[in-house]
Amino acid sequence: MANQFTRLLKGITMVALVAFVAACARTPDAGVGNLGPGQAQPGTPQEFLVAVGDRVFFETDSSVLTAEARATLDKQAVWLQKHSQYRILIEAMPMNGAHANTTLRWVRVGAVLQSTIW
Repeated sequence: MANQFTRLLKGITMVALVAFVAACARTPDAGVGNLGPGQAQPGTPQEFLVAVGDRVFFETDSSVLTAEARATLDKQAVWLQKHSQYRILIEAMPMNGAHANTTLRWVRVGAVLQSTIW
């Protein structure tokens, strides 16, 4: 258990991000801001938001990362390796008034951490 905790802390310190990675229920129409491609300065949080995406979506009542979610996490990791001055904050929030299932939210955070750290 202590080994897992140590690995978790090491992984979190290696990853940097200014935007939130929100583990949310899937919402097909969810956008990533009001800027289009090429409208943000390289290396800025706005570029992360527009070009990479700051959210990872889950299917309703699921903690399994979809192929789309894994692709987003991969793009985030590449961007963050180039721009290591940012810190990460992982949050799990229900979407569109969904019930606040705290257990599911924590399991989703775990799925994101496991995918990005281990």
